[in-house]
Amino acid sequence: MKNLISTIIILLVCVALKAQHTLQFNRAILVSTEQSVPNNTVWKVVSVLPSSMAISNVSGYPSAPAVSTFAITINSNPVYFSNVNGGWEGANQNNFAYTNATGTENLNMWLPAGTTLAASTNIQYISVIEFIVN
Repeated sequence: MKNLISTIIILLVCVALKAQHTLQFNRAILVSTEQSVPNNTVWKVVSVLPSSMAISNVSGYPSAPAVSTFAITINSNPVYFSNVNGGWEGANQNNFAYTNATGTENLNMWLPAGTTLAASTNIQYISVIEFIVN
């Protein structure tokens, strides 16, 4: 009997408490210049779309795949990542790089209200989904 009463009390407390807010889809955004996440919303950064292809080959390996450096800015701070284009096999078979066939980089990061975001080095657009926080 004690277990049944305890279970019922725990269930009622769980129903009465709202642990987190709900998110409602608002819109999809392509960010290029600096934009701020509006109040009462959150942004989910899903991918970036590059503005250029490979910049340079890996140092010391002329037949190596080209490595591009990409950056976005969050709150005026650069966030860097790289993308390897192409592949090669050298004398050491462990040196093999795979192609990113999509041309986009998946990020999947969440930004709270008030955060600024902008495309930067070799990035044309940042694909964002905006949610309203209820």
